[in-house]
Amino acid sequence: MNNAPHVLFLCLSGMDLKKLQYFSAVAECGSFTKAALQLHIAQPALSRQIALLEEEFGVKLLLRMGRHVRLTDAGEVLLKYAHEITNSFQRARDEMQSRASKPRGRVIFGAPPSVGSVMVPILFERLRSEGSEITLQVREGNTTFLERSIVDAEIDIALLGEETTGQWIEGKPLFREDFALVGHQKLIDRIASHGFEAWSDIPLFVTRQVSQLWGQITRESTGKVPEILEFDAIHGIKKLTLDGKGVTITPICLFSSDIRAGKVGAARVAEFDFSRPLVVAWSSVRPHPRALETVATILTEELSALAEDGIFSIPAAAPTVAVLG
Repeated sequence: MNNAPHVLFLCLSGMDLKKLQYFSAVAECGSFTKAALQLHIAQPALSRQIALLEEEFGVKLLLRMGRHVRLTDAGEVLLKYAHEITNSFQRARDEMQSRASKPRGRVIFGAPPSVGSVMVPILFERLRSEGSEITLQVREGNTTFLERSIVDAEIDIALLGEETTGQWIEGKPLFREDFALVGHQKLIDRIASHGFEAWSDIPLFVTRQVSQLWGQITRESTGKVPEILEFDAIHGIKKLTLDGKGVTITPICLFSSDIRAGKVGAARVAEFDFSRPLVVAWSSVRPHPRALETVATILTEELSALAEDGIFSIPAAAPTVAVLG
């Protein structure tokens, strides 16, 4: 039987938090004398509080063994819940205090590597410029990893490349991000001018996800397909592409600044809608501290501004590549 509701009910209906704190101190010190010194309370008063606690529960919590004490089985169970209750109370108090001042605390943010490479510097600078007392930690991964990490409380908020489907996660879809064919402009021009056959000798660097999509649209092709090199290392793919070693199909934001600087060019792939939704997501069951709400607001504002600036869209002047000819 789960005793948590019973313990919490008693705590809220008359057994004040102080008694639980006294009990935890005695249990952890293993002695009334040491606990009384730690709590700055007279030992007889401490003994009375523990006796009242045992009376309210109707069970023995501590066994007196000379100057020392040992937990009973019931005491072991109560100590576990005492920690949970006092920790929850401390988190609630911290959150209430933060509401009266600047948001503070740690927020763990997760994102796919492509959009993360764009958003993490912006998020960091925004928090810093506003004098925030929020400590930001970052995790990279695909959507499956990020969703699981939110459910497991390893990530507080994440950008996902798919709509949320699980009951433990809620999300706010923002817009769709284009995938583009990216490479040195001379390679893009060659492919756009001469078609699919012309680039059979140009390496194509892609992640596993894109490789699977690419296989779907080239399955019907009768021509020689380009050499596909599958890497789950998107920053390595970016370096190879910038070095002119081949081309890639990737979320456009990874190369947006490079495209605008003229380092690489971009093209659409005619036969397939290479795009994905960008969704800000968080737990639907855990509390949302003010620090998390602040990060969510900044993410939404900055992503929307970047979208308006065209960071997540293929340039209108980009050519279209007909893969199947």
